[in-house]
Amino acid sequence: MGCGWLRCAVCIGVLGSATVALGAGRDPAAAQVLFEEGRDALQRGQLDVACMKFRESERLDPGVGTLMNLADCEEKAGRLASAWQTWREAIDMMGQSDERLSYARGRLSALDKRVPRLVITIAGTDGDETHVLRDDVELGSATFGSPLPVEPGTHTLRVIARGHAEKQTTVTLAEGERKSVEVKPGPRVVSPVVGAAAPAPTTVSRSTRTWGWISIGAGTAAFAGAVTTGLIMAGNKNTVEEHCDQDRTCDAAGYDAARAGQKLLIPNVVLWGLGATGVGVAAYLVLSSREAKATTALTVRPANGGGLVTYEGRF
Repeated sequence: MGCGWLRCAVCIGVLGSATVALGAGRDPAAAQVLFEEGRDALQRGQLDVACMKFRESERLDPGVGTLMNLADCEEKAGRLASAWQTWREAIDMMGQSDERLSYARGRLSALDKRVPRLVITIAGTDGDETHVLRDDVELGSATFGSPLPVEPGTHTLRVIARGHAEKQTTVTLAEGERKSVEVKPGPRVVSPVVGAAAPAPTTVSRSTRTWGWISIGAGTAAFAGAVTTGLIMAGNKNTVEEHCDQDRTCDAAGYDAARAGQKLLIPNVVLWGLGATGVGVAAYLVLSSREAKATTALTVRPANGGGLVTYEGRF
């Protein structure tokens, strides 16, 4: 009648499961549309699209024929382990009198020789709680030592055990290949003893000392500004004394010098304060970052037109 076994098989499967398909969550009409779209995509060589359509059609209306189409699609896409499992599901749904049974068993038998098998064993757990994952799928203890069907290609095995570093192993299998791999946890991770004082990291003291020297630089710069403004104020004072009489009557030069001195008074006081604060904080940071004892002395003495700062220390 011009239809291949795959399409006819699905037709039979849909008819045979029509009563079941009326249950909750089933949509036979949508499943039929998806199946036809899957067949069209398969003929165009769009394997991923075709397999997706068949898989959704099967979910909406389970049937032997849809499973057979899906298995055929997965096999052509190179997903041999998935195809192998889907053929088994289709066979399990068939009755002994199903005319498709012999064909499906033949396809499964041929595919069984192509599916890679991976045997995983584990060692070195020492009774610790251990998890083994193959491509992010956790494997139970019952799977160890069994030849598990896997897809051809590279697989990543991860071992996660309490008290151990994570260990990863990669293994590559070709069609029909069988490999055995022993995995084990990574090296033990030493936990710190409860109550023991952890040594202070050297980076902390170095960082503190660095900021201390930066503060010394900033404080010194502030002191330099204070001394500079003090010298300028002293010069302005001399100019005022030369150009103003005892009644505070000044010529233009004296007046300008007096105003300039007044403007520098507040910045001069602020700079002295910043300098003293910066150097004081710096001394604390530098000294607190060292294990050895140190003796220091910070002295601020007035000087002509300003002040003199000395910082002495033994480290």
